[in-house]
Amino acid sequence: MAIVAEGRNGKLYISPTDEHERIAEKAGIPENAPHEKCRGTFASNAQGLSYGILEFKDYFTKRQLNTLDVLCSLVDDVREKFINDSGESEYANAIVVFLSFIIDRVADFSTSVSRWSVTNEKAMNMFSKQAIPMTWDYPEVNILADSVGGISTITEYISKCIMQLAPARQGFAFQNDAQNDFGMRGVVVSTDPPYYNNVTYADLSDFFYVWLRRNLKPIYPELFKTMLVPKSEELIAEKYRFKGNMDQAKAFFETGMSNVFNKIHEYANDDVPVTVYYAYKQSEDDESKNTSSSGWETMLSAIINAHFTITGTWPLRTEQAYRAVSMNTNALASSIVLSVIIHMYIHAETQIRNFKYLTVRFTDAQTVFVSVYYLGLVP
Repeated sequence: MAIVAEGRNGKLYISPTDEHERIAEKAGIPENAPHEKCRGTFASNAQGLSYGILEFKDYFTKRQLNTLDVLCSLVDDVREKFINDSGESEYANAIVVFLSFIIDRVADFSTSVSRWSVTNEKAMNMFSKQAIPMTWDYPEVNILADSVGGISTITEYISKCIMQLAPARQGFAFQNDAQNDFGMRGVVVSTDPPYYNNVTYADLSDFFYVWLRRNLKPIYPELFKTMLVPKSEELIAEKYRFKGNMDQAKAFFETGMSNVFNKIHEYANDDVPVTVYYAYKQSEDDESKNTSSSGWETMLSAIINAHFTITGTWPLRTEQAYRAVSMNTNALASSIVLSVIIHMYIHAETQIRNFKYLTVRFTDAQTVFVSVYYLGLVP
């Protein structure tokens, strides 16, 4: 263990004193610590259990938990004071939302599995990819310091994001299962469906949800009425949600994906492109290992069965090469834009597994575009 301090010529690494250790050990677990189960958040679902990470509080040291607990309490005080001074409850609610975003960002940098960059000598957030990897050496950030992971730095980061929002535009959003008919017709559709079993987004969202819920549940009771993010309707082939039965998980994904694209065909605007972003692991399609890309095949089958036809492909580079997950790995690099036809006659030996040989005939000149991710080796 070492204490990192700023020196004249860079970082200094100092051995802790007995007093430093006593201060760290003195902290207790706060009453409002998140005790919700964190099943499914680790990169491999079984690993978290092996390391004793059973609840979300277990991702943090006691001192980190107390820090986050105090920040959440201060947000309540800020809202109450603002309402008393101005009487503007809606404006106070907006401030609480932004402050909650800051706390979530602080939590990402202040865990026992956050990362330390040896090259840059600085703390890094926990999420280097769409999973939570185990970290053996982690930094405990001083959030009062003007450095990476500090609350002042994070506040500036969140503020810049807010300033980029278009103030003259207003919109609305609502939660709805994509398999349901929500009554709209002639709408523009752009969707990023789940990637088979590659990323458990609902499980990962719980990490941020448990902290957001504490301050935002009184303001948005409908959004935060459940203890954790709802998962039963999430369209993903995750076997642990089916008591370990992969066949049931696969059937759930395939049926759901087909239903989704049938609904898209019903309510999409025929004159406007539909965009679908999709990713799959190239290793899943390695014929030498006799494996198949089930998610890729299911998605393409769903598109074709919903009376869309793929007629052309265009590669488009979309990803940065320096992401942690992509360095020297087989990682997401580009998109493929697929041209599809609505309401056409298909004459095909449609080879889903190798779609570049797709043969089609069509009777309608109306075209929609579907962009689909593929995985390529990032240099």
